[in-house]
Amino acid sequence: MTTFAKVPRIRWFWWVAAAAVVVMAGGALAVVSALALDANAPRIAVAHYLSALEKGHASQALAMTGSKAGPSDLLLTDKAFHNATKRITRFSLGRVSTAGDTATVDATIEQGGHKYSQAFQLTRTGRDLATISHWRLRPPALTRIAIAFTGPGPLQFTIVGQNFSSAPDVEFRAFPGTYNVLPEFPSRMYYAPPFTVTAVGFGNAEPKPADMAIDLSSEGESAAEQAVNEFMDKCAASTELVPAGCPFRAVGQAGVTVDSATWSLDTRPEFSVGGYTSRGWPVVSTTVGSAKMSGTAHDGSGRSGEVHTPEIPFGLVGFVTFDGDTATYAQFVK
Repeated sequence: MTTFAKVPRIRWFWWVAAAAVVVMAGGALAVVSALALDANAPRIAVAHYLSALEKGHASQALAMTGSKAGPSDLLLTDKAFHNATKRITRFSLGRVSTAGDTATVDATIEQGGHKYSQAFQLTRTGRDLATISHWRLRPPALTRIAIAFTGPGPLQFTIVGQNFSSAPDVEFRAFPGTYNVLPEFPSRMYYAPPFTVTAVGFGNAEPKPADMAIDLSSEGESAAEQAVNEFMDKCAASTELVPAGCPFRAVGQAGVTVDSATWSLDTRPEFSVGGYTSRGWPVVSTTVGSAKMSGTAHDGSGRSGEVHTPEIPFGLVGFVTFDGDTATYAQFVK
């Protein structure tokens, strides 16, 4: 009987011991897992952020950093960023360094044909069970893209489908990507080719503007040429010795009055229309023109007679401006 009574006690003891070992091992595993999760939490936060940018989710990426798009942030919307091309295509995360409540995660990012390194900083916002930390990604400085327009303004453009007006200098904050820009001119007088601007990576570096010249369309060039010829016709129709604002004139002798001066254009100068300046589109003659004047003259003694001038050479130096679709030429050198 004594031997029989001791057997179950021995078996029970080892079962409890075995159970205790299992519990202890499980606890050690949980502690190790928690420590690993805590160490990788900054990496996970950065991975979620870069994945959102990879997929074109602008609002999600902004929310992860506690940021919002402002009224002028046309490119930080889901609609705009989703239409961008050459976004982040691949990334890998490297070393994590922690100092107090600040963590830094090194990343290598591939974007189109670019590959670059980027450090992301995070702030510890709390802990769970004094073991697992919560981290918030600090907003990285966003690259700014810039466009320098040369031309009359403001004129309408779209950038990845978002409307904006041209100006001498235009800047937008942008996530990494390439953004297409299209002209949306209401006037058929102007022309600008489609083009793209690219934001590579992150940072506060001063952007190098993309230069965009707004030119005259074929209709605009025809309107400018017509305006110059109408200007010369108006000058030729003058009955004054010195037609106002015109490139040719006649000078009467002292004491002689010329009545009803009549001008004729013997040779119209050839001319070219240049690129836009702040005054308008410059016009310069490439050949010399000539004009003549005839009329009736009389002096104080009662004598009168026909007078004529020899050929008067003249050139064109001026600017064409537009009011809507109407072109006007004004002579600069009179």
